[in-house]
Amino acid sequence: SEERRVALKELMDLYLKMKPVWRSSCPAKECPELLCQYSYHSQRFAELLSTKFKYRYEGKITNYFHKTLAHVPEIIERDGSIGAWASEGNES
Repeated sequence: SEERRVALKELMDLYLKMKPVWRSSCPAKECPELLCQYSYHSQRFAELLSTKFKYRYEGKITNYFHKTLAHVPEIIERDGSIGAWASEGNES
């Protein structure tokens, strides 16, 4: 449907805005604006998934996905980046 197509485009736009924060070795220096906007973008991303794609989402996400959406700014504040966190078995 057109509504889902628009929502998917917004999801991809949000993903592209969040990705530099994940990939950066020092987001506070390399992409501070995107880091500041991260919480807003991640909340909108989760909202779109749960409303426009609920047939796939079903209100259930993995622990890793939850941490990626909800806790990246805190992890960066504590560790400087998500590098170590992303590689220490959090996928399960």
